[in-house]
Amino acid sequence: MDWLSKVEPIKFDPEEIMRIQEMQLKPFRIERIELASVDKISELAILFVAGCVLGSESTMVSLPTRNDCSRTKILEEVAPHFTDIKLIWRDNQLDNINMQHMKEESKQLFLNSDVEMIEIVRDLYRTVDLTKSMHSSHCPIQHYHIDAAAIETLQVNHTKSIKEYICREFMHENEELVFLPSGWFLSDKLKESIFLRFIAGFVPTVHLLADQDSKVIAIECKNLTSRCWNIQSSK
Repeated sequence: MDWLSKVEPIKFDPEEIMRIQEMQLKPFRIERIELASVDKISELAILFVAGCVLGSESTMVSLPTRNDCSRTKILEEVAPHFTDIKLIWRDNQLDNINMQHMKEESKQLFLNSDVEMIEIVRDLYRTVDLTKSMHSSHCPIQHYHIDAAAIETLQVNHTKSIKEYICREFMHENEELVFLPSGWFLSDKLKESIFLRFIAGFVPTVHLLADQDSKVIAIECKNLTSRCWNIQSSK
């Protein structure tokens, strides 16, 4: 598997970790809201609600919304698909939106959709029971860096919003976006994964975390190169 190289876990800057912890300890306010149902589901929504449809119905989706564009996107495209929506406010700023319990009509929109993004998320969640991907903290895990140059990246139609949101909210220093795949095992076949080929096309650094049985338990997306996808060049 020459497209993978074993690496040490990334150690975040202690001062930055302390800053984040202090921010999390700040007083916060929770505001519950209700949103009207929508009659369509976007590619952005498909990516983040997939675990609720293909896995556990109780899965909570928690997304950062630290600027106006992100807030608008999540409130208009993702949140309307849930019955339990909580806005998390810190320092009078909307910091996060927590969403749980997907609406039945939204599940049907997902299941009936034939856009390319559906196949991408079905590749991410290959088995129905996502709880099987949970990992015991007592078992050792290995970190593997993906050589993006060795992968044939995949361009997916109508994913500009996904790329913009991920780069805007997660590709900063000491931050990352983590996906929890199901049914993934380390092998050269994984190089053909359409989810990996899609993500590697715009995320600067992708790491796979695998247990002693070669089961992939997490996909870490981060920016260790001071570059991210140029949203001006998107499709």
